[in-house]
Amino acid sequence: MQKRVSHGESVNIDYPTREKTKKSLEDPSPSSLIEVQAKVHGLMEKDSYPRFLRSKMYQELVNRAHAQGQRRSV
Repeated sequence: MQKRVSHGESVNIDYPTREKTKKSLEDPSPSSLIEVQAKVHGLMEKDSYPRFLRSKMYQELVNRAHAQGQRRSV
């Protein structure tokens, strides 16, 4: 099973954070992405990761791993 990954998709962050990040990248520093990184992490934690855990692809992987574990213990 293969899933194609697109690298051109954007993350839906709020407008003020997006604008602040754009401005900070005009003169980048080591802290330019800290705020937006925290926002993205929060979005992933609350939405993307739970959705991934419920996905058909992940569930099939878990079921296969579980079945293989059952065979090994016999």
